[in-house]
Amino acid sequence: MPRRITTEQAPEAKPTGISKVLTEDWTVLVDAPEYDVPIVGFFSGGTGGDRQIRPGAAEMSSPLIIACVSEAAGEVYVRIRRTDDSEAYLAYNMPVEPRDSITIPLNGQFLLAGDVLEARAGSEGAMLHATVSWTEGQAEEDEVEDADV
Repeated sequence: MPRRITTEQAPEAKPTGISKVLTEDWTVLVDAPEYDVPIVGFFSGGTGGDRQIRPGAAEMSSPLIIACVSEAAGEVYVRIRRTDDSEAYLAYNMPVEPRDSITIPLNGQFLLAGDVLEARAGSEGAMLHATVSWTEGQAEEDEVEDADV
């Protein structure tokens, strides 16, 4: 279930970033939320207290940087896990040399509500850090309705 954010108005896009130390367990770096928002507007038909759940999105605004800050080489695994339980690996057992870094291009990639970007280290010997930034907000939706014209 996606992380849920309750707001009193439609959310604006919010730049966000994270830097985490990776272990041998999967670490969530980015999780796209959903929003609990009030129904507002002249044609909304809302009665003042009505709310709805709307999907969110996370748009990657930087590459994922994996830095090895130890004297031992390491390996990294990176995947996107979708809400339909499918997964796509962006890096699988990718080597990271000691005191070096690699970048995994993610710029422009979208995660929708419930999708997660995860990473893990391949072994204990190396200390790996993962850094990425993204913009989080309510997803735009195409809604086309038949109009009586």
